[in-house]
Amino acid sequence: MGMQLIHDYNCQNCGPDKGGRGVTYWGPANTQAIAPGGTVNWTFTGTQPRCYQDTIDNCNVSFNLFTEANATSYDYVGPVKIKLNGTDIGTDNYHSKIQGHDLSIAVDLAPNAQYDDNGPNTISIVNNDSQVTVDIALLQIARVYYMCWLPCDVSGYCDNSGRCSGANPDCQAYSYTGYAGLDSTRVDHPCNLSYGGYSYSYFKDTASPYTINPGSSQTWTWTNPSIPAGCSNNYVGPSRCLFNFNQCSLDTNAGGSDAPFNLSINGTAVYTGYLSKVAGKNAFPFIDLCQYQAQYNDSPGASNTLTLYNNATTAKIITDADAMDMYRIYRTSYL
Repeated sequence: MGMQLIHDYNCQNCGPDKGGRGVTYWGPANTQAIAPGGTVNWTFTGTQPRCYQDTIDNCNVSFNLFTEANATSYDYVGPVKIKLNGTDIGTDNYHSKIQGHDLSIAVDLAPNAQYDDNGPNTISIVNNDSQVTVDIALLQIARVYYMCWLPCDVSGYCDNSGRCSGANPDCQAYSYTGYAGLDSTRVDHPCNLSYGGYSYSYFKDTASPYTINPGSSQTWTWTNPSIPAGCSNNYVGPSRCLFNFNQCSLDTNAGGSDAPFNLSINGTAVYTGYLSKVAGKNAFPFIDLCQYQAQYNDSPGASNTLTLYNNATTAKIITDADAMDMYRIYRTSYL
């Protein structure tokens, strides 16, 4: 199936969207071990640069989930829960029973009512397994937020024209100074004339869910948007491209120790992940395509194909009913 381009915000003063988004990165954080029944917290605070609008597009937290031992009492490790500002946001993840059969996890925080783009926000990861310690590695956050169109910023500030018209108290310099913990890793890329430099595309496949039989595969194709008509080619290179499968589950218990799957980009295998063998003990896997630049082509107008192979025994993999999302962040020249 094809991923549908929902929108593209190229950070320059032309084209239909004239900028309109900013990007913030946090991490990667240091690896944290979470004992059975334990919790680890990370707190982060969003930026509010000049011409920021009080609206969030997405805020993806991603991490690698490892275990420090094999499970002996159950055919899984977990659940490993994610909380946002003290509230369970319903993202239970289960690791394979086998140490080393790991998984990369990603969740978009922004749709949850508990998320506050004015911050601060606290992510809590809770290990509710009764026996096995889990490790959280390479925790990162990628946030995309709304900004005024660049024509509002032509004189170096938001001039109350266009999308900046009317009272907008958020169009001001950001004053937060408490750069501790995860915020000490924060890097912001607002799309305004004082900075610029990062752009954003969003794709979605609304045809899900898919049922992938053992030994079979499911393919997604897409074409990156071209530079907007009448605009200069300001593309510099890839930054991140998060393909989020959201929740993946099994229709029945798998044979063997767990349920492996492979991902290939443009015909080349790049990643092996593992789901727990137990139906109903699910996970939220993702892949950052930009980690595989020899296989993935991020250039404007380039087409790519991602394939998921179900290598589980007996069990079908069922993809999320809310569809797959792809968040492409690419570097563009400074304004």
